[in-house]
Amino acid sequence: MNRIFTPFVFAFLVSLSLFTSCKKNSDAAVTSSVDPATQIQQGSDGILYALVINRIANVPGVDADTLISNSATAWFGNYTKTVDAGNVSCNVVPMYYTYFDSTFGQQINTAWYANKTNVFGTGPSLNFTTKNNIVSWKVSGNTSNSITGFNTADSLSWPTISNFSVPETVSATAGITLNYKYDKYGVDGSAYDYIARTISGQKGNVTDTISVTGNSFKVSGSDIAKCAAVGDVVSIQLMGAKFSKPYVVGSKTYRFAKEAVYSYTVEVSQ
Repeated sequence: MNRIFTPFVFAFLVSLSLFTSCKKNSDAAVTSSVDPATQIQQGSDGILYALVINRIANVPGVDADTLISNSATAWFGNYTKTVDAGNVSCNVVPMYYTYFDSTFGQQINTAWYANKTNVFGTGPSLNFTTKNNIVSWKVSGNTSNSITGFNTADSLSWPTISNFSVPETVSATAGITLNYKYDKYGVDGSAYDYIARTISGQKGNVTDTISVTGNSFKVSGSDIAKCAAVGDVVSIQLMGAKFSKPYVVGSKTYRFAKEAVYSYTVEVSQ
């Protein structure tokens, strides 16, 4: 059986998933691929993301293991063509402006800011915790790109998802129905909340959105088979996300985003 455990496999994937069109399916809980997230991105001069990532290995014959990590990413300018905003830090941890995506070991088309752990695999902790909503951001600015610096704290509450777990095996024929509960919908006046669902494996990945007010969703056998072969492993992931209301600096409008990822790695059966 092949294992797919890259330490930072989700950091860029979950943030970049905000910029991709979502696949629709027949599940009644799945929302339209044209959602307010796209409108928010198109109407912003930058978005700064904080992520808490919970990875659970739950494969037959191996004790379940949970790894919690943090990641931060940001872009400025236009989400399809970013610009340099000077020095950027999150919770006093410096971020790097890079075209290299360490998750997949390849160049990406537009540069993002990412914390050192994201870029190099090691580095200081961001110390995010869903028990503390405060995340500080500092941007020095770049006059050549008409970006004024700012120093602020985002207090948007972390999205949390409960009642979600995945058994040790999932069928590439029958698929599986899973329960979940989005815990903090509408509690803090966020501009937009949503849940992204991702199934990923060595053969590929499938991403769509599900309802923040729903309580179950179906993962089809065909989607599992698209991502991993029988006997291999597949990751089934939910990401709760919140966008803040606009944060205006001079003539620029920014947003903050909080994301909490819950990902199970399990084995694929017939």
